[in-house]
Amino acid sequence: MNFKELVLKYTGYEINDYQINQFEIYYEFLIEYNQKVNLTRITEKEDVYIKHFLDSILPIKQVDFTKLNKIIDMGSGAGFPGIPLKILYPHLEVLLVDARKKKLIFLDQLIEKLNLSKTKTLHERLEKIQTKDYFDLATARALSSLEDIIKYAYPLIKKNGYILSYKSVKYEEELNEVSNKYKDKTKVVSIENTYLPEDSGTRNNILIKKI
Repeated sequence: MNFKELVLKYTGYEINDYQINQFEIYYEFLIEYNQKVNLTRITEKEDVYIKHFLDSILPIKQVDFTKLNKIIDMGSGAGFPGIPLKILYPHLEVLLVDARKKKLIFLDQLIEKLNLSKTKTLHERLEKIQTKDYFDLATARALSSLEDIIKYAYPLIKKNGYILSYKSVKYEEELNEVSNKYKDKTKVVSIENTYLPEDSGTRNNILIKKI
């Protein structure tokens, strides 16, 4: 597996050697830490690179991250998708939120190992976040229903900001429900369907705009 070629093929992004090294450090620390804290069931190297790293960055085809400044990763867990997006776009200011302190301890150490600036963690339940910071984009991967994701994200993003929901399968019914319920508040901008390599499943990324 050549990750550099995979990234170029699936996203059009030309990843550099420094970023490749950051992903390698990420993988090694993830596997090491996973032995004491359950971060992921996916541990084979190729699987991690495809199902976590590549999967996290697929939406760069949908969203011009060079025009964003602040993003919030809701329910970040082991850092997906917030950390891979930050590796590709170092200018981003990223807030990684999770209700599980053990995972945030891992993320704090990872941020230091990868030498990431403007990247912070927050230990809080999403419905209880109180912040005056309004984000350009909120991401949610394997988090909750689409309706819950909108409810959590809507107060946190700017007007004309975006919500990016990573869904696997059977998202159409959820999407129909929220499209009707939030038609005066949100607009579906795009849905990107991608078949991951090596029969790793399907990813459906839904980009929603706050109006």
